[in-house]
Amino acid sequence: MRVVLNCNHSYGNPFICNALSPDYDLIIEGVIDSIKELYANEKALHSLFTVFDNDAALGVLRNNVAKLKEEITNLYNLHTENPEDIHIYNQIKHNEEKLEELQNELVTNVTSSVRLDYIKSFTTKEEKASLTFKDIYSLVLADSNKLTLVISPTKTRSELLENYEQIVNDESILRKFYIANDGRRGIFYEVKLYE
Repeated sequence: MRVVLNCNHSYGNPFICNALSPDYDLIIEGVIDSIKELYANEKALHSLFTVFDNDAALGVLRNNVAKLKEEITNLYNLHTENPEDIHIYNQIKHNEEKLEELQNELVTNVTSSVRLDYIKSFTTKEEKASLTFKDIYSLVLADSNKLTLVISPTKTRSELLENYEQIVNDESILRKFYIANDGRRGIFYEVKLYE
């Protein structure tokens, strides 16, 4: 008896998958190995940190949010003086929608920054052992021959799946053929960054 992954029978899955069912333990071992390799590979780790490092973007976003809030306040003051002016009202509504978009983008970027700090905090072997797949990988795609491990600082799983073709064709920051602990099985994996 063996445990395998089979996406054809997953609940609510609308996609037909022709991939063979990979061994669950081999996938888990491969992902764990990829995390170890990622931390051991300075070039790959540098690429990861560069993609997540968005301090400059955060500063610009915060500044844009502050300016837009000030502009909305000024428009409300103008609207109080000219309550019949529909153009002022429309500009307020437009700016409020834009503000909401900017604030959502800011939250996403702050989350990415916090995630980077969290990933950087794992310095010892014992600490790395407590990492979970979701701490590092935004998406794990597996079949019986290959693992594609995707790291994205800002994209949701749905957005990543929508861009699946581009992601699999993008350059990898890490590639390896992993040999299982039993020495009889193996799986190729690639780690990809997607912004």
